[in-house]
Amino acid sequence: MKAIVRTLAAVAAFAMAGSAAQAANVAVSGVTASSTYYTYNVQNLINGSGLTGGVHDGDYTHKWMTDQSQTGWLVFDLGSSYNLTGTDIWNYNGGCCGEGRSAKDLRISTSLDGVTYTTLGDYVLGNTAASDFTAQQIAFSSLARYVRFDLFSNYEDGIYTGLSEVQFQGASAGAVPEPAAWAMMITGFGLAGTALRRRRSIAAAAA
Repeated sequence: MKAIVRTLAAVAAFAMAGSAAQAANVAVSGVTASSTYYTYNVQNLINGSGLTGGVHDGDYTHKWMTDQSQTGWLVFDLGSSYNLTGTDIWNYNGGCCGEGRSAKDLRISTSLDGVTYTTLGDYVLGNTAASDFTAQQIAFSSLARYVRFDLFSNYEDGIYTGLSEVQFQGASAGAVPEPAAWAMMITGFGLAGTALRRRRSIAAAAA
C-alpha cells in the first residue's frame, strides 16, 4: 500500500512540475514611474515598441527615461499573481543621446499587494553604445503581482536615467495542469488502482 501511495504522489508531483515548467512571458497590465521626461512614454517599457526578434532598435521614441533625475523607480503591475522566474531588461543603451543614460545600479523587489515589498537583490546592468541590442537576463524566484525597480545610478549622464523594454517570465499562480499533465495523472491513478486490485485478489486467493 505504501508503494502505491508513493507512486501516486510521484505521478502528481511530476505532472504539476511539468505544468509549472510552462513558464512564459507575462503580459504586464501596467507600469508607473517616479517621473517621465515629457517626450518619452513609460508604456514603451511594456508595449514591445522597437523590439524585433528580441533585439531593440535603439530609437528614443521606443524608450523611457526619468525627468532630470539620475535616480527613480518603476512599478510593474502584472494584473494577477505569478510565480516569477526572472526578467529580461533592455537597457537605454545606444541609438540616441549616449549610453551614459543607461541604468546601472538596480534593486528588484516584489509584492502581492503593492504595499509591502520584499527585496530580491541588487544588480548591475551592463550598457552598450550599439543601436541594436539584446536584453540582459536576471533570474529570480518570487510569487508576486507587483515588481518594483529602484534605479540608483547610471553610466555618467548628469540628469537622465532610462530603460528601453522590460519583460517578465513566469506562470500564473492559479494555473492548472496542461491536458498532457492531466492525462499523465489519470494514467498514473489507473495503474495504481489496477495494482491495488491485483494485490487484493492475490490476498483473497491466499486466504
